[in-house]
Amino acid sequence: MREIFYIALFRFFAFIIKVTPVKLLSKIVRALAVFAYTVDKKHRRIAEVNLDFAYDEALDATQKKEIITASYENLLKNLVGVVTNLNATAEELLAKCDYEGAQIVEKLKAEGKKIVFVTAHYGNWEALGKAVTVRTGVKMVAVGRELDSRAMDAVITASRERFNTELISKHGAMRKLVKALRDDKTVGILVDQNTAEDEGLLINFFGKEARQTPVASVLARRFEAAVVPAFCEYSGFDRYKLTFYEPIYCANTDDIDADILACTQAQSDAIEAQIRKSPNEWFWFHKRWKNRYEGIYS
Repeated sequence: MREIFYIALFRFFAFIIKVTPVKLLSKIVRALAVFAYTVDKKHRRIAEVNLDFAYDEALDATQKKEIITASYENLLKNLVGVVTNLNATAEELLAKCDYEGAQIVEKLKAEGKKIVFVTAHYGNWEALGKAVTVRTGVKMVAVGRELDSRAMDAVITASRERFNTELISKHGAMRKLVKALRDDKTVGILVDQNTAEDEGLLINFFGKEARQTPVASVLARRFEAAVVPAFCEYSGFDRYKLTFYEPIYCANTDDIDADILACTQAQSDAIEAQIRKSPNEWFWFHKRWKNRYEGIYS
């Protein structure tokens, strides 16, 4: 019964999106974001703690409210994008996107380099994979977390797995990622969330210790692959700007641990720089520093 409810709710939401003019829809999404900020005390509190921690309490109440409300809005716009891009053609998706640094990927392809894309829950991360593949022509295998609802997971997976993108579970992902790179496919990994003690390395993020997955670094070292930070931010309500940054390479010395740590830190630095550029577009509702500073969330 719950699955039926989720699908019915999604279809209703999709219908509203399709029949509502963009200007009105943007106002509705903004109003819903303001409403979420007001009633969702649990996640608002997490976001406030994260902002105080990241910016050393330098932000005032007005600034924090603006960023958190925008973060709710960003999450809702991701859902709008899932609907509008679900059946979009490659041409329709390309028409929504502007690209900066795409020549970096094209050069790596021409050189026959293996590519590992790393990104964060930033901007429209749901559109990123397919927006990359339709522009660059690469085939991508991306790691994603299954939703609790099987019905909605099928919908989201169908949205993500368009235009030569394959979604795999994070459980047992390494074997499939290795195979993908051996098959001359690219890999896409979200690397901005907290991990368990035995799954992540300690890195510096906003000047504080945090744990981050080293999977991209391990793959980069093994295959001499280029790690390309890529982000999909909003340039309009349902328009995107994709930015590709210069590749990060993992050193290959006798000190394997140091090589992997340095590469993982470089990815964290790229993500932090992007968030500082536009903090409104990051997902502030995740307990990013829980592993090392669990007490700040109590």
